[in-house]
Amino acid sequence: VVLVFDGDVARAVEYARRQGCHVITMSLGGVGFSPALRAAINAAIDDGLLVLAAAGNQVGFVVSPANYAEVVAVAATNIRDQPWSGSSHGQLVDVSAPGESVHTARARKGASGPVYSVGRSAGTSFSVALTAGVAALWLAHHGRENLIAKYGRAALQAVFIDLVRKTARRPAG
Repeated sequence: VVLVFDGDVARAVEYARRQGCHVITMSLGGVGFSPALRAAINAAIDDGLLVLAAAGNQVGFVVSPANYAEVVAVAATNIRDQPWSGSSHGQLVDVSAPGESVHTARARKGASGPVYSVGRSAGTSFSVALTAGVAALWLAHHGRENLIAKYGRAALQAVFIDLVRKTARRPAG
C-alpha cells in the first residue's frame, strides 16, 4: 500500500493530458479525493482521453476515482471467469477483467542489484491495466482522430463506456 496525495494524482493526470497521452489508468483509490482530481479527470476526458480506474480490493465498495460516473470503473474476475472474491463490485462498475492469478513482472532489491522475476498476483490493478490495453487497441484499430471526428473529443469516453457495457460478456454473478 502506498499513500498518495490526491493533489499529486491530479497533477499526474494533468501532466499526462499535456504530454499527449490517450489513455490514463489509475491503480489506486480511496474514500474521496479533492475536487482538483475530479477537475483534472474531467479536463482529460473533455480533451478526448480515456480514463480508467481500479474498482478497489478487499473493501466491499467501489473506491474513488473509479466511483466517478465519468471514469471507467474496472472490477476483477477470477480464473473461473467469475467475480474475484476480493474485488469491489456493484452498480458503479462498468466492466470486469481478469484480476486473479495474473502473471506479473516483479523486481526486488538484491545484494548485487535488482532481481527480476515473474509471479502471480491478484487485484483490480491488473484488471484496469488489461482494460486500458483494450482501450488503446480500440483507439488504434479505429483511429483516434477518426473517432474524435465522428463523436467529438468530449464524447469519446462516453462512447467507449457505452461500447464496453453493450458488448462485454457478462459472467454469472
